[in-house]
Amino acid sequence: MFIRRAHFSDIPELLAIEDVSHEDPWGSSAFNGAMDSAFSHSRVWVTVAAGTSKILGYICFQHILDEIYVVNLTTSPDVRRRGVASRLLGLCLLWGKRQGARRAILDVREGNIPARRLYERFGFRQAGAGKGSLLLERTL
Repeated sequence: MFIRRAHFSDIPELLAIEDVSHEDPWGSSAFNGAMDSAFSHSRVWVTVAAGTSKILGYICFQHILDEIYVVNLTTSPDVRRRGVASRLLGLCLLWGKRQGARRAILDVREGNIPARRLYERFGFRQAGAGKGSLLLERTL
């Protein structure tokens, strides 16, 4: 398994993962916008299965000033709890720290216990709450 920057040609596969993973999935315009080189603060990385071109998961995040904002972290249902999300998140946080970010933030659905446990393992703590979601943050 390896991680690389997403390509526009990956969007159909990202949409397929998104559709089976979320009640309100992103559309192609969201991925296009996140990958658009005009928005250099946005990044989309994918994890690809070794020896194949199959995308196992992806992370979309923004680096703005001294913050990393994780916008979307999703893995294919058939590879959950196998370290894919941990590798993506870990690399994102390491990259952010090396770029001078001091803090990472994200929103998570309050009822998404597996995601909340993952973020807690990475040191995220609740910083606020909204309608059905929690704002989590950690220092880098």
